[in-house]
Amino acid sequence: MAREIIDKCNRCGSVRGATNHWWMLTPAAGGGVTIHQFDEEVLGTSTEIYCGESCLLARVSEIISVSRRPASVAA
Repeated sequence: MAREIIDKCNRCGSVRGATNHWWMLTPAAGGGVTIHQFDEEVLGTSTEIYCGESCLLARVSEIISVSRRPASVAA
């Protein structure tokens, strides 16, 4: 029997339905990220999936805030 794959939002845990408009966030070269509409054919092990704009933007905000932190100054 085939195993059913259940996609869950990386932020809130919502389960993806057939008509949901989900997003994917994948790491890009140089420390950036790429955002795409959900596509099962593109899913990879490091791909994060999000149920909608609010969860996706919350994650993007987290990434941006980490990248804006000042580097430690050596004493």
